[in-house]
Amino acid sequence: MAVIFFLNNFSTLPFSRALPTWETFYDSNCQITIKHPYTTDKISQSGGSAFEIGIAKDISDPDSISMTVGGTCLPDSMPITKEMYNLTLTSLKNNYERIIHEDGSFNTTGPGGEIKNFISIAGLIGGSDLLKGNSILTSVKNNMTYIIKLNATGEDGNSGFINNYKYFEDNILGSLNFNN
Repeated sequence: MAVIFFLNNFSTLPFSRALPTWETFYDSNCQITIKHPYTTDKISQSGGSAFEIGIAKDISDPDSISMTVGGTCLPDSMPITKEMYNLTLTSLKNNYERIIHEDGSFNTTGPGGEIKNFISIAGLIGGSDLLKGNSILTSVKNNMTYIIKLNATGEDGNSGFINNYKYFEDNILGSLNFNN
C-alpha cells in the first residue's frame, strides 16, 4: 500500500539534473577557499586580487539558475560604516520591480573572529517573470577586506527561485574559509 502511495504521489516530480558536486576553489592571492557547485563552472582570475566563477543555467532543468560568484580582497582593513551599508542596500533595491526576499546583517562576528556585513535581495526585474538575486558579503579579518558578490537570474521553476537561490547562497557563502 505504501509503495502505491509513493508511486501515485511522487512519480510525477521532476528530476533535477542540477545536483551540485561542490567543488573547492582556492584563491592564492586572497588566501581564501570557497565552494562552487559544479565541475563545469568557469573560473577566471585577474592575476591580481579578484576572481569570478560563472555558473551556467542548464536550459533542460526548470530549477537551474545562472549565477556568478565574484570575489576580491583589499590589503587594508576597510571598516564598513552603517551609511555605506544602507547606500549599498538602497542601490540594490533600485534594480528591482518588486522585492520578494530581503535579508541582511551589519557588523556581526564570524566563526573565525572576522567582522561581517551581509545583504541579500531577490525579486522580479523588468516586466517579465525573470527573477534576480544579489548578495554581498564584506568581511574584515587580519587587516584584509574581502568582498564576495553573488548575482543570479532564473525563473521560478518547480522548486521556486528564492528556494534555489538561498540554497546556493547558504552553501557558497557558508563555505568561505580564510586561510591567512
